Amino acid sequence: MQMTVNVAGQVGQIKLGQNKALWPLFETVINSIQSLEDTDTEQKIITIEALRNPNIQSRMNKDGTQSEEQTHFEQFIVTDNGNGFNDANFKSFNEAYSQLKVKKGCKGIGRFLWLKAFEIGTHRTVFYN
Repeated sequence: MQMTVNVAGQVGQIKLGQNKALWPLFETVINSIQSLEDTDTEQKIITIEALRNPNIQSRMNKDGTQSEEQTHFEQFIVTDNGNGFNDANFKSFNEAYSQLKVKKGCKGIGRFLWLKAFEIGTHRTVFYN
């Protein structure tokens, strides 16, 4: 039986409070680890870049003085030298709740966490094969 999934509806069901804001990043790192598990590469590398806007924000303190604080993170770039989006992985990515990595404990919801964390259409995600 084939069924369609309303992605916006699914994303709307996910609860992702501020205390879980980094879950999408954790999911991405887990995907990198799993990709490295499935590759024959001897030197396994994961790189995480956390990018901020270089401008400094000013804030007014309770005593009337100003202080500077760093801006929030605007982008995370995670790269690894694992298998990447080979045909099987890409097919699995396009299937909601894929069973490809169920033996590794995966539930197939990581992509929905990303959609929940970022406004659809205003951020770009780039996948490299």
